Amino acid sequence: ATPRHATPRHATPRHATPRHATPRHASNPLRVAEKLAAVYDEHCESVLLPLPRMNECETRLALDAAVIEALGIDAEIVATIRRELTREPSITGKRYV
Repeated sequence: ATPRHATPRHATPRHATPRHATPRHASNPLRVAEKLAAVYDEHCESVLLPLPRMNECETRLALDAAVIEALGIDAEIVATIRRELTREPSITGKRYV
């Protein structure tokens, strides 16, 4: 058993800075806010598909893409989270196997 105070192998140490931690547009937060607001305005009346179908939802994908770019997040991390969420029983309504 792993002691409570031990850091799991998959966790990032507190002193390590992930490569995606610094936003690409960190020098101009107003520009980032304006860009995100424009994407929101473009999609605010668009349909959001139910969460189990989030991989098919063009609106969710467009919003995610804007946040990924604004914050400098690795797109593959977001894609992995999305894939895992679509399999999550609390999202899909299916029983745990």
